[in-house]
Amino acid sequence: MDYIENHHLTVVGFPREITLIDNGLTQDSGKYVTCISIPIE
Repeated sequence: MDYIENHHLTVVGFPREITLIDNGLTQDSGKYVTCISIPIE
């Protein structure tokens, strides 16, 4: 959100969270991977 604000961008929709690696693949929470997309203009 700091990047968006610092570059004078505008959020134009809802963020999307996609889990790539979670407790179904590893028991080590330090290895979890989540992709977050925020639509901007």
